[in-house]
Amino acid sequence: MVKNSRKKIRSCAIHLLNKPISIYVEEDNLSSPTSIFINLNKFTITSIQDFWRVDDEWWRDEYISRIYYKCLLRDGLQITIFRDIQTSIWYKQND
Repeated sequence: MVKNSRKKIRSCAIHLLNKPISIYVEEDNLSSPTSIFINLNKFTITSIQDFWRVDDEWWRDEYISRIYYKCLLRDGLQITIFRDIQTSIWYKQND
């Protein structure tokens, strides 16, 4: 049996892990990303390695509808970004 320590149980707020960060994205005429801005720095996307769409929790009032892009930047860095289809806001996914 575990001894009762009589310490209060912590009731801190729940925080999302890897919460996405909103970013500004320049798009081409097909709404595909061409460059991104993070902390006022512009990064050119040299290629889109993969893209996919997620539609989930469609039964809720606030459902998820996103298009994800795995991008290769000019400096060789890979980044995953997505566009929230409902709001048209772009986000950087923290991997």
